[in-house]
Amino acid sequence: QSETFVAIDPLHPSTLAGGSNEIFRLPMRGYFSRDGGSTWGGVDLPLPPAKGNGIDFGSDPSLAFDSRGNVFYGYIVVFFGNGNGINGTAVGVARSSDGGRTYPQFTLFSQEGGSGHFNDKPIITADSNPLSPFRDNVYIAWDAAAGGSTGGGVRVARSTDHGATFTTTRVDDPRGPGRAIGADPFVGPNGEVYVAWNDFAANTIAFTRSLDGGVTWGSPVVISTKRLPFDIAIPAEFSRGALVYPSCDADRSAGAQRGRLVCSWMDLNAAGDTDILTSFSDDGGR
Repeated sequence: QSETFVAIDPLHPSTLAGGSNEIFRLPMRGYFSRDGGSTWGGVDLPLPPAKGNGIDFGSDPSLAFDSRGNVFYGYIVVFFGNGNGINGTAVGVARSSDGGRTYPQFTLFSQEGGSGHFNDKPIITADSNPLSPFRDNVYIAWDAAAGGSTGGGVRVARSTDHGATFTTTRVDDPRGPGRAIGADPFVGPNGEVYVAWNDFAANTIAFTRSLDGGVTWGSPVVISTKRLPFDIAIPAEFSRGALVYPSCDADRSAGAQRGRLVCSWMDLNAAGDTDILTSFSDDGGR
């Protein structure tokens, strides 16, 4: 197992749900706990049928709870041919209404063929704000990396029917080459939707937002320039390298910092050492 992810039910903090991929088995793996992580159970996640005589493989898990206790598990599905490489990719979202014990609902979308984009590294979130006009919308963001086509870009899909269907929008510069990775969506206290990502073509951490529940998006802006374009070899990841992904969230409390946006990422300082950098905004990312 690798690429692990854990989410907490905001209304019941002792309820946890997690996920991982499986290197030597085809299904994705889910995990659940009702006692704050003292004990855990496990479950296999659904995969669609393979194409032709090939196989398919799940990867890149992420999870989020909505305000009703549903947990949504997002991942990519990679379709392999029988000795012919990758036949295509798609994004999948499974839903559980019992804290991650079972996932009877599974939606597959944004399917790309072997000559199209490679859907990669989706991260999912849900609007769990009780007073939000977009309460329980589900958002999943990923990079559609350029494959045989000219560019892919950062994609965000939204669901207004509890994960049954998704509508996808490209949110970075549609004229650009689509060289991005690590798109991270997060929700503000009033239903605002934000996405930040690593633009390794421009070598920046980029950002955009939607104020209408993911229907329309503003023009991308730069949070910060950076030195690391894509990855860095560290002792724990000396061969593949640790990838530079932003990790972001919004303060949804009733405190003095309500609405503050915070993003962190890894970069090099002037001396060439690795740092974790943090940027914040008190004006909604303007």
